[in-house]
Amino acid sequence: MPKSKLGRRTIEITAGLFQELANLGLAKLGKDDLFFHDDSGSRLPYSTFYDH
Repeated sequence: MPKSKLGRRTIEITAGLFQELANLGLAKLGKDDLFFHDDSGSRLPYSTFYDH
């Protein structure tokens, strides 16, 4: 959860990408569940995105 409303981001994705994510389990997640997480289900460190 972001620290403030300004930390929330909305991104547009194609129908194809949405289908790919749905096939990987996106539709089964709850509102506060993480799709991208570490092996323990916790939030990924921010450096993960900057390092890759």
